[in-house]
Amino acid sequence: MSTTPCLAACALVPDPEKPCLKSPPALDGKALAAIETVVNAGASELPSVRQVERLILGFMISSVEDLSAVRCDDADWSSDDVDTEMAADLVLAHLKRMRAGDPGDFSLNWWQAASAIHLGHRAFSRPDSTYGQHAGRLGAGLLRAD
Repeated sequence: MSTTPCLAACALVPDPEKPCLKSPPALDGKALAAIETVVNAGASELPSVRQVERLILGFMISSVEDLSAVRCDDADWSSDDVDTEMAADLVLAHLKRMRAGDPGDFSLNWWQAASAIHLGHRAFSRPDSTYGQHAGRLGAGLLRAD
């Protein structure tokens, strides 16, 4: 009978050193107070929908800027992929407008950004490159996040 590498490695560790066999540490008073505060938090202490939207938009703007930085570092970049570059620039401008003002129909605007990144990725000539992989992950993340 074969065993997985993880189980084989686990068998090499002495029982007293296995985290799963150790008793859990006791929570101190501060930890219990923190848990109680979180459990008893009222709705007024939770972020608003707009605050969550701005947080998500900030993360996605940073991700698209990272995508542009990958392109700038790509020694094999070709003018054949200018459409992909322009799509990323359009998405960046679109996301920044959403964050700066009223995003309107957030879901619709989000899908527009996701679609542009996704189409840009599909049109890219080297999907296995660092840029292609990054764009694929970014597009998939945008499409799943709505």
